Amino acid sequence: MATGREHSENPEFQSAPAAGASPQGGERLSPEQQLHWIRVARRLNEAAGYLELGLPEKTVQILDELGDVGPFNPGAALLRGEALRLQSRFAEAAVSFEYAAQFIPPPFDRPAYLASSMCYREAGDLMRAINLLGFARGALPPNKRVVIRVRSQGQESYPPDQPDLSRNSGAPSS
Repeated sequence: MATGREHSENPEFQSAPAAGASPQGGERLSPEQQLHWIRVARRLNEAAGYLELGLPEKTVQILDELGDVGPFNPGAALLRGEALRLQSRFAEAAVSFEYAAQFIPPPFDRPAYLASSMCYREAGDLMRAINLLGFARGALPPNKRVVIRVRSQGQESYPPDQPDLSRNSGAPSS
């Protein structure tokens, strides 16, 4: 049986942050701040529970009531995206998934990019869906913009949000 003395001598336990310390290593949180973040975490768990029960409307309602959840924003965005996807609100869900993926480090961001890609596909934005699918597969780094050329009736055209880079680069177009 372990005693408290053994824990105090163990360097692993000595390096652990003190209770109430902020997650970023800054100043300690006041008791009121600690209580606030505990309540936020409980409400997020409640929202996840409603999602598991098949009640995405209630999940979105709780997330709307919470507003900005600070360090929990990526997780809340994933919950919101999944709830919106279940409601067939694909464009809104895609935005939530993409927002979450921006804060999740690679390679753990890939499922969020995949979900965003599938939602954009369902919403009809195929160009964005293809780009995000590249991020999800690890073929494209998220910080690079990919230009997709579309051929229709023998002429090349570019989507309105993507410039024709071949004219500016001095390279002959193929």
